[in-house]
Amino acid sequence: MYYGYGCHHPRVVVHPTQCCVQQYYHTEEVIHVHPVQIQHVNHMLYQHVHEYPVSEYQTCQEHHQNISCGAPPCC
Repeated sequence: MYYGYGCHHPRVVVHPTQCCVQQYYHTEEVIHVHPVQIQHVNHMLYQHVHEYPVSEYQTCQEHHQNISCGAPPCC
């Protein structure tokens, strides 16, 4: 650029570079696995019932007694 005879070039001042930050956001899914184990417990209770069957019986005892009053008569 020509400014003519005796003209000074315009003074140029360079400023520090300005930093403009553009931020971009995105969402990303992170899967967290939490395993669960279920245990089913079956409880058995055995109740042992003891029975004592009773049988009854009855007997008769007989006793015989022969008594002789003296000698038998003579026939």
